[in-house]
Amino acid sequence: MEREPEVTNQRNVEKAKRVLKWAIGERAPPFLVNFYFTMRCNLKCQFCDYSGVEGELDHSKELTKEELLKFAEDGCKFGIEDWFLAGGEPFVHRDTLLEMM
Repeated sequence: MEREPEVTNQRNVEKAKRVLKWAIGERAPPFLVNFYFTMRCNLKCQFCDYSGVEGELDHSKELTKEELLKFAEDGCKFGIEDWFLAGGEPFVHRDTLLEMM
């Protein structure tokens, strides 16, 4: 879905302002988060780095549902609009993912 040119321009201006703040040493929140939501996966994709090692991964260090929701809430408060979910298969935790949206 394409964004309206005016909205896209406003977002680009906001991103440029944040980059300029970083350039002069001021603090500014990121505008993009590449977030490894989970390492769990119920798929067996041949191209995936995690295929075949599911049993070897330590899931005890993953964030809890409450921690994931707090992370998303805090990110939105900071103005993060672009979220890229990566890792295993985020829909393994469908209820948490949908609640985050």
